[in-house]
Amino acid sequence: TAYEIYQCDWSSDVCSSDLSYGVSDNAGAGGSDYTVLDLAARYQTGPWTVKGEYVAGGNILGTDGDDETVYYLHGGYYFSETFEGVVRYYGATHDPAAGGSEDLSNTYIGVNFYLGEKKYNARIQLNYVVAGRDTNTYSGHSKGYTDDIFLGQFQVEIGRAHV
Repeated sequence: TAYEIYQCDWSSDVCSSDLSYGVSDNAGAGGSDYTVLDLAARYQTGPWTVKGEYVAGGNILGTDGDDETVYYLHGGYYFSETFEGVVRYYGATHDPAAGGSEDLSNTYIGVNFYLGEKKYNARIQLNYVVAGRDTNTYSGHSKGYTDDIFLGQFQVEIGRAHV
């Protein structure tokens, strides 16, 4: 079961935020109910974009005391209609049921090249990711990189839902 607690959309420039909370209906035999809290925000003005998200999960997969928090902060600047520079910081903390704590961070430095008439038609993304914190021991549920890596990605939109 998920509940959207708050959503806004302000018309000055482009700004939006969401706050939601969810609880599992059935965690399995003897398991604890899984919970998740999600807070996200985005702001765009002129060529600048800033966005971030924070997600806190408790009793992951029904395991009492297996908790994890994940967050990111992203900044982008449009140098032109087709070229955007981006920087993103991603962090995760895993607190296993057995005790202890593990942290992972990824810092992305990259560019987006937009193709087609609209930015959402197709794009090429190139990123260099710097891995940090407990890269040798991190075993959390969220996926991140434990080694530095170059990433390349091509995305194309095949259909777009109209609302």
